Amino acid sequence: MQTRLVPIEGAGFGREVRHWDPTSEIELRDALHEHGVLLFRGLTEISSVELGQRVEAMFPSMPLVRPKRNLPPDGGPMNVLGSTRNEAGEFNADYVPAATVGAPLLSADGQWDEDLENSLMNWVRGKEECTFMEWHTDATFNPWPTSYAALYCRQAGGSHTGYACARRGFQDLPDDLKALAEQAICRFRPSIIYGNRELGIPAIGSRAVQLDAVKSGNYVDSSEEDGSLEKPPHPDDPVVHHRLVQTHPHTRERSLRFSLKALETLVGRHGSLDGIAPTDAKRLAWQIMRQATRGERAYLHEWREGDLIVWDERLTQHCRVPYDATNVREMWRLVFEHDPAEQEFNEIEPQQNLTLAAN
Repeated sequence: MQTRLVPIEGAGFGREVRHWDPTSEIELRDALHEHGVLLFRGLTEISSVELGQRVEAMFPSMPLVRPKRNLPPDGGPMNVLGSTRNEAGEFNADYVPAATVGAPLLSADGQWDEDLENSLMNWVRGKEECTFMEWHTDATFNPWPTSYAALYCRQAGGSHTGYACARRGFQDLPDDLKALAEQAICRFRPSIIYGNRELGIPAIGSRAVQLDAVKSGNYVDSSEEDGSLEKPPHPDDPVVHHRLVQTHPHTRERSLRFSLKALETLVGRHGSLDGIAPTDAKRLAWQIMRQATRGERAYLHEWREGDLIVWDERLTQHCRVPYDATNVREMWRLVFEHDPAEQEFNEIEPQQNLTLAAN
């Protein structure tokens, strides 16, 4: 049967790949650049090694990165995520629960509202994550973020993952937010979520842990301004700068590429954001994300056993969705090597790993 690309049911973007044949004239990486998300169904009764081989055959110009931990028992090139447990009843996969409080994950109108404002302030003052903050593109706090990623469903456990079209998210922004987004440079500070051991900055896992670190003097350079521990930041704490709107190196299309948890503030070209307070900058970034992930720009994918979704991080936002962890959910996450075209294009149009003063 001939390979076909058909719309994904319930989604306004992306394509389902049916009857893939290695002799097909369809180049799947080109299709990925065009549609952002590709869904494959029915890959059941397959080992992790076989899945890795299948994926590399489908995307030969996108080599997989072999992770160092949480590998499947048979050693395939992927991480195991979910709520599987060992014989002692302990989680034995990379289980990170999604936030369940604050502003709703998907919004029909995308408007700023009281729930969103409260969620923002709870994050600023208490580091309480909200559901809305699950939307992201991966590893934006790294000098060279992830280019492509994939998830495979071995056991669904009644779970979902959200996907949003970052290209349409940018195109459909209101004029004022679009103009701001085009000027904005994101200053990401990994320590906001992961801490910095060398500087005594704790991770956000527990607000009590953070406060104890401040009170005990382990993080004496921090102070509470409007309740936010990441400001003023430690002067030696590393930061990374990326443009909020980036151009795809293959298609030259523009889209949003950012996340919220490690975002310290926004700075701008030509003084367009000079003097803006970090909390106000976060508010603007949240407004952009809210608009970009509303309505038909986003959808929740209900996982079925044997589903494989591959996405281009430069064209797609995604998010974790809360689920009942008493159900067994097993997902295999695959990450591909960084696309060298990004660094090559960056020489022409600087948009990642920008060299800016931290303060």
